[in-house]
Amino acid sequence: MAPDINAAKEYLLKNIGFNGKFDKYSTAYVVTNEDIRSAMKFMPKVTENALTVTGSGDHPMFMKIYGAKNIDTFDLSYNAKLIMDIKTAALPVLKHTEYYNFLKAVYFAEDLLSVENMPKIIEKLPYEEKAYIAAMRNCRLFNHGLNPDSYLGTNKPVPYLTEFQKMREVITEPFNFIWSDIASLHEKLDKTYDFMHLSNIIDYIKEPDGLKILASLMKYTHVGSVIYFETFHYCYLPEHLFMDPNHCRFMINKNQIWAYKRVRQNQGEDIHAMQRLR
Repeated sequence: MAPDINAAKEYLLKNIGFNGKFDKYSTAYVVTNEDIRSAMKFMPKVTENALTVTGSGDHPMFMKIYGAKNIDTFDLSYNAKLIMDIKTAALPVLKHTEYYNFLKAVYFAEDLLSVENMPKIIEKLPYEEKAYIAAMRNCRLFNHGLNPDSYLGTNKPVPYLTEFQKMREVITEPFNFIWSDIASLHEKLDKTYDFMHLSNIIDYIKEPDGLKILASLMKYTHVGSVIYFETFHYCYLPEHLFMDPNHCRFMINKNQIWAYKRVRQNQGEDIHAMQRLR
């Protein structure tokens, strides 16, 4: 489905880009605010098919260098697809330092066409995205969250030099994109996945619906599959489905049994990993 430029302009004129709202044309993150490298520890060593939120595009890019072969991405916002495609198109064009400076400039840019090196990158994008970028001049499309310089410590979201070089080797084409909210995502899937990374989307779902969404996605798994997600606020978690007092295994139906692990992070964030046992 092609983007509706008039609808996109109308949305961005009425909504501040970094206000936390998500919509079909809400601004995208230019870099992830998650610890992607730690999340990759939960991905099975052999991952033929993976499904991940598009976000800033970092999720599929990191999953690729950690061994995932075929990656489908999904997101509610079209701008998430756009930043992902811009990043993958930039890999063979820019050096590591140029890539970092490019992302910083893109975060603040109201006119993407004025960003240094963008003319070389936009040549590699499909016509639909070129037209969208040209029409959306004077709109900040990628200012959700913080700019790349705001992330300190060892888990900076911009790839290290070695990671960047690996991305250049293994990412040779755009990732598949499913334009969908997570509630109806299952209606658009046609395969089973070894690994699903749902980011922290569950945090934004009303509590009774979160488990329904998880159950709908569990249908697209097989024995050994892992579903990973993170939460800051969510309370109504899969542990409410547990079938034993040790809260380590639960049955979603008579055909599936899952192991569940919950890890509390220092920042108050919870990591949830569910692996299908049967």
